[in-house]
Amino acid sequence: MGTVSCSDPQQSKTWLLGEVDQNIEDKTEGAFSFPFSNSTSQPIQIRVRSIGCSCYAIRRGEARLKVGDVFELGAGQAETLTLHPPRPTADRASDYQFSVEYEPAPAAPKEVISCQGTLVTIAEYRINPGLISAEFVKDSPPQAVRLEITRTARDSQAADHPPVITGWPVGAQAQEPVSLGPVLEVPASEPGAQLWRKSWRLSATIARPESSAAGRDDFRTLTVTGAEPGSPQAEVKLALRFRSGLYGPQIVHFGDVPAGQLVTRRIQILARDDQPFRITGPSEDGLALSIESESDAPVKSHWGNLTFTPTETGDFRHMLEIATDHPEQPTLLVEVRAHVISE
Repeated sequence: MGTVSCSDPQQSKTWLLGEVDQNIEDKTEGAFSFPFSNSTSQPIQIRVRSIGCSCYAIRRGEARLKVGDVFELGAGQAETLTLHPPRPTADRASDYQFSVEYEPAPAAPKEVISCQGTLVTIAEYRINPGLISAEFVKDSPPQAVRLEITRTARDSQAADHPPVITGWPVGAQAQEPVSLGPVLEVPASEPGAQLWRKSWRLSATIARPESSAAGRDDFRTLTVTGAEPGSPQAEVKLALRFRSGLYGPQIVHFGDVPAGQLVTRRIQILARDDQPFRITGPSEDGLALSIESESDAPVKSHWGNLTFTPTETGDFRHMLEIATDHPEQPTLLVEVRAHVISE
């Protein structure tokens, strides 16, 4: 008695992320073809048993199959199902699977055939660390940051071009990239698909910027590209962290509050520089808002009860200034929101 068979698991060529078309799921170049052959002497009803994810498609010709669909494979015939993976966005090997089932003979136990395609993608730039951080205190000197960038390219000369980073804060001084070794060939997954790779170290010093957000962390986006025309790009985040002044919630939302009802939210305000301080209350009078600290003593971190007693219905939004005796930051702004409803 013959069987229905499927090809072994397949692996794609190694794609560079920049080479991947936005519509790869509709392109035959990025698809996996799985020929099925029926070596039995009778037609076989084949049912789609599972598809790993709705994010990719299994097609029979132009028709997209779904779980439960059935098609017939004649005696001695062969037919191809095509797996179209989604557009890859990560630097990894991704497995995509589906399975079908059939009865080799009437009332016989079902046979299950599993098929798998592995899509291999490599980022043109691998950046370590993924988040660069510089921390500042009062009167802090310029802080040094360092990262390593590995460039992968189809051409050895492109891989050998030093990376360029733009988007540094004003006053930052970036050093020339330092090569960490020669250009190396990456083993090819198929003939004629060579890749080349080289790593670089980049250093920069960043002066303490003026904080325009009352001591809150400032995040910047740096762009990494090559020196050659048309080079691919990547991004890396730079976090400027300030260990000075105060830190507290940016927004406190009370939600739905009946008019005339007192509601309370517990919030924390702390000194980034570990400088003890007191909360002396809101810096404005006559508001329906107030805050009372759980400690009257100067401490590094305060838990306080923020209370709100609305009088008018509608959306409430106010920038509350919380007064303190912190030597660097006498007030902290907190946006208070609520939706005041009828009693």
